[in-house]
Amino acid sequence: MSSAHESRPVVVGVDGSDASLHAVRWAAAEAHARKVPLKLVHVIDTENDFPFVADDLEEEEALGREELKAAREIATSEDDSLEVERELLRGRVNRAFVDLSEQASLLVLGSVGAGFFTRMVLGSTALSLAHHAKCTIAVIRGAEGHPVPRTSGPVIAGVDHTDSADIVVGTAMQEASIRQTNMIAVHARRRRGSHEADEEARGRIDRLVATWGAKFPAVEVETVIAEAGPTKHLVALSSSARSIVVGSRGRGGFESALLGSTVQSLLFHAECPVIVARSRVAP
Repeated sequence: MSSAHESRPVVVGVDGSDASLHAVRWAAAEAHARKVPLKLVHVIDTENDFPFVADDLEEEEALGREELKAAREIATSEDDSLEVERELLRGRVNRAFVDLSEQASLLVLGSVGAGFFTRMVLGSTALSLAHHAKCTIAVIRGAEGHPVPRTSGPVIAGVDHTDSADIVVGTAMQEASIRQTNMIAVHARRRRGSHEADEEARGRIDRLVATWGAKFPAVEVETVIAEAGPTKHLVALSSSARSIVVGSRGRGGFESALLGSTVQSLLFHAECPVIVARSRVAP
């Protein structure tokens, strides 16, 4: 990763909901650990089916500025030296965040928004960005009825046979280093496999961990080969995990279109933050 890339901000969506404020806290810790700015963004969707009149738009902009101000206070509550930028945008929400992802090191969203319509928009935004974002994204989830992200537990890496395994392991080890916890690398196959296939998968994970271990030597890693399908196994692990890292698509252990099954399930059912790894961390 170039020094220019390393200076790109952590971008977080702000909409005034409790979920987005949890995301702001989580993103602030990321930005502090990565030594990059935090960028707070509120998008007024002016391209939906309910066009704003001038007075409504002015009111929405005033509300957006207040929400950004409150988010900044939360972001700097534990580190007032953190560099924080604020941006109020108009346009289509999905497109705005895809454009922002071009210059971000990480894009962070809450799992739900404020009110029915916003929840619907934010849910579709998270899924859309899992497909189209140009950087790694994190959707900040918690357990049902307790949406605050967990502050203990391991980082789980869902590792398949594709080239994305390298990105997933590197991202998960970086996240474990930032959160000062351990990592569990999970290869979950969809059907019964052979001992030889399991050992091949374990050996591949071990080689990736050894490569990344030079950059993140303090991170302890455990490898698990599971017979349960990836969706079922990762959702179950999310109940005790600090976060889960998966690739943007996969096959083999995560065969078929990952975004159409495992990632989508995690985005709506995981009990911890879900990180969809796209940007490669340089070893």
